[in-house]
Amino acid sequence: MTFKTREDSVAASVIGIDIGKEVFHLVGFSADGRLVLRQKIKRLALEATFKKLPPCIIGMEACLSAHFVSRNLRGMGFEPRIIPAIYVKPFNKGQKNDYNDAEAIAEAALRPKPSPKGQTYSFAPSGKSLTMKSFSPLASRLRAPDR
Repeated sequence: MTFKTREDSVAASVIGIDIGKEVFHLVGFSADGRLVLRQKIKRLALEATFKKLPPCIIGMEACLSAHFVSRNLRGMGFEPRIIPAIYVKPFNKGQKNDYNDAEAIAEAALRPKPSPKGQTYSFAPSGKSLTMKSFSPLASRLRAPDR
């Protein structure tokens, strides 16, 4: 583990995992938002690594192996959250690399999922655009010469 201090190992409240083919990148944050874990592990060492950690929220980007990893972590007492890539992208800071991706996943895991009701209102067109859309063809018909 690459914890800053020994006390930080218990303080990791959320961990983001960037899942790769052979290597996973882990970034963990404490409850107050401090970076306490930054580690690269092999796929085979995943179970042994997480057995050393206390149960916490684990965020991972949705991919083919995310459900398999999620089931294994849930069996060990963790709370895995699979997040679609579209919800992770706004939290990505700086250059695209595995550690930055894992950090963005950890941050997105703490955010609430958008509700269907909220999506309906956010994508609904405003009243002004509706009236303009219906007004423009009507005005064009009124200005057109009689045929």
